[in-house]
Parts: sequence; structure tokens; C-alpha cells
Amino acid sequence: MSLSKNTAFNKALDCHLQFYLGIECCTYKSDMVSSMPKLRMTFEAAITPQQFVEALTDFGPERGRMWAHSTADYLKVHDKRETFADVTEGSRVFGGAWERVHYDWSDPHMIILQTVDSNIWDNTSGWTYELKPAVDGTITTIHYTVERFPRNNKGRLLLVFMGVYGKRILRKDFEKLLKRIEERG
Repeated sequence: MSLSKNTAFNKALDCHLQFYLGIECCTYKSDMVSSMPKLRMTFEAAITPQQFVEALTDFGPERGRMWAHSTADYLKVHDKRETFADVTEGSRVFGGAWERVHYDWSDPHMIILQTVDSNIWDNTSGWTYELKPAVDGTITTIHYTVERFPRNNKGRLLLVFMGVYGKRILRKDFEKLLKRIEERG
């Protein structure tokens, strides 16, 4: 078996790569070695959890303006109900990166996005948004976690980029998003 097809080898290599790039990497044992990079950030904004959920689940024509890395040419809503959605979205970054994501906001204070399919990320990738409103309701603290398993070499390359620039870019984009949500009220 070649090294490029050895999944356990690639996942272990990914974990070591992530460690050297300063991305948290959790390794656990199952039938093979797996690695999961995590980027964690915390924000405060003068919005309610409901306003955040509404912005997150608005898959209309303004999505690309609100969410920096979602372009209209990749956006397809497969299904949307009261507390979940199945959506494909992406951007032109690195020659085109897309993923089909299951959105679950059945708990409006813990929103979970799980990758279903992607051209660069494994289906164990995803995000969580934990929303904690202040007692007076004027400020919401958002704990944002991104977890990524690269699916292929393109994903590994993007992971390297994320390790160097990702947290800075994601933080800046998320701060802009929160400002837009505050402005639209």
C-alpha cells in the first residue's frame, strides 16, 4: 500500500502537521489513528441568540454578504425545516471548496453544523456555536469551534493555510458578521 493511500498514516501526519502549526489536535484510538484539528474562539456581541440563528439559517440571496466564505454559485438548499437544514455551500478559495452541511438548531443555544460531503473535508468535520445570553439579554457570548479532518491533499494544503492564517481570518470575518447582525437588528 502506498503512503498516499494509507489513511492511518495520513491522519497521523495531519495531527503532527497541526501540532507544528499551533492548531489543537486531539488524537484518539478507534480502529485507526485519527486527528481532529480544532480552532476555538469566543466573541461577545450586542445580539440575541435568535438574531444569530436567523442570520446563520438565512440561505437567501444576501448570504454571501453576511457570511464571507459562502458564494451564490455553490449555494443549494436541499431541505430546510423548523430546526434543521441540509445545505451545500462553498467559495472559490483554493480553486473551489464546497461542502454539504447539516445544520441543527433544535437547541437554540447550541447550534451544530456537521459536514455531510465535501471536496476537501471529511464528513467528521463541522462547527459548533454555543450561545450564552447575558441575564439582561443585551449581550450574547458566542463560543465558536471549528473542527476539520482533511479528506485529501487539497484539504491538507488548506489546513496548513488555516494553521498559519486561519484563526486571524476567521476572527476578522466573524467580527464583521456580528457587526452586520447588530446593524440589521
